[in-house]
Amino acid sequence: MGILLKQEDNRSQYQERIAAELRERAKQQAAGSEPLDQTKQSNYIKDTSGTSDRIWIWLVGVGVVVAGLIVYIISR
Repeated sequence: MGILLKQEDNRSQYQERIAAELRERAKQQAAGSEPLDQTKQSNYIKDTSGTSDRIWIWLVGVGVVVAGLIVYIISR
C-alpha cells in the first residue's frame, strides 16, 4: 500500500495533465453516445439452433481424432 501511495506522489505535472485530459475526453465520449441496447444486439441469435441435436456427431468426430492420435503415437 505504501508503494502505491509513493508512486502517486511521484507523478509529474505533465502526467497529471495527460490523465486529466484523458478523463475529460472519456467523459465527453460517454456523454455523447447513447446507452447500449442489449435487445438489439441479441437479435442475431434469434433464429439459430443449438448443437444439442447434433452433439453426437461432434463427440464421435473428436473420439475418432483422439483414437487416431493414440494409434499414431503408439505405432511410432
